[in-house]
Amino acid sequence: MVTASADTGSVALTLSRSSDDYVQTLDSTRRRSAHSDHDAWQSPRVHRTIGGTMSDDPTPQPTLEDVIAGIDWTSEEQQLQERYGLDCDNDEALLQGAAYALMLRAWRNSPIEDAHARPRNNLHDGVMFARNTWVTHRAARALREVRDESKFPLRGLYRLESDLLSRDIMWEGTPGNLQTYGYGALSALPKHVKRCIDTSAFLYETIDSFRHYLVFTVLQAGWFLHRDHYGMPFWPETVERALVRLAAEDKDFIAQVDATSYLPDYSDFMAGAPEVYRTDLHRVRECLLHKPWELGAENLAWLAWNPVMMDGHP
Repeated sequence: MVTASADTGSVALTLSRSSDDYVQTLDSTRRRSAHSDHDAWQSPRVHRTIGGTMSDDPTPQPTLEDVIAGIDWTSEEQQLQERYGLDCDNDEALLQGAAYALMLRAWRNSPIEDAHARPRNNLHDGVMFARNTWVTHRAARALREVRDESKFPLRGLYRLESDLLSRDIMWEGTPGNLQTYGYGALSALPKHVKRCIDTSAFLYETIDSFRHYLVFTVLQAGWFLHRDHYGMPFWPETVERALVRLAAEDKDFIAQVDATSYLPDYSDFMAGAPEVYRTDLHRVRECLLHKPWELGAENLAWLAWNPVMMDGHP
């Protein structure tokens, strides 16, 4: 079921995970390899409506097309700028933000979180850090393929889906793969990922421009968005702030760490950091800005939820 909710004025759309009223999954021919013939990539969903209700309420529900037609794009883009610093006139920044939002919907906020909560999987914060940033990077590549591919524009989305659901492909920056880390999510994850990709494909076919498709993709993530995460406008600022703190150049931060009861003194705090954070800040900077997963899951585990990454002091 598609529900529209006011997110302090924004059109934040969510697909109910408890309802079966979501975009119909395409038949098995849609899942063929990226080299299939053209017909396999034509989605019939452009002629379908989305909505309905699982209750006995006879009130007609708006279709997604109705919702899209009612969007004030100028207002929504202005709010994205004000809240997240996302400049929709900057094509690459908008695409990166949409990739981050697609990662949140298709991957981060999926049954993989159930696997993350199971200690036996060893799907710890470092693995999630590596995987989430890699999926954001991979989603950006998929969206570029959608933008640039004139004959089979949806192929990029379906290739992304295939990569997310592969149990064999090793996860970048980790020693495992979905089979290794996905216990508890393996049965439910395909349905979730396919639903999100189907929805994204439907949106591409329905919305009047690629720019508005990207804006809508960002809006779908709603309040799960963080403006200082990888892929978002304030990520470089977050990285630079962390590097200053790791280099012991932020005296206020050091004083705050020393004064915080639940943290060791700064010298001890840094003594417990992985070696790369003490000896090779150039590599740390390059990796965090461009490919965080290349630092490796174990190194990223120390950085996840670390006060050096936080806006403000501990």
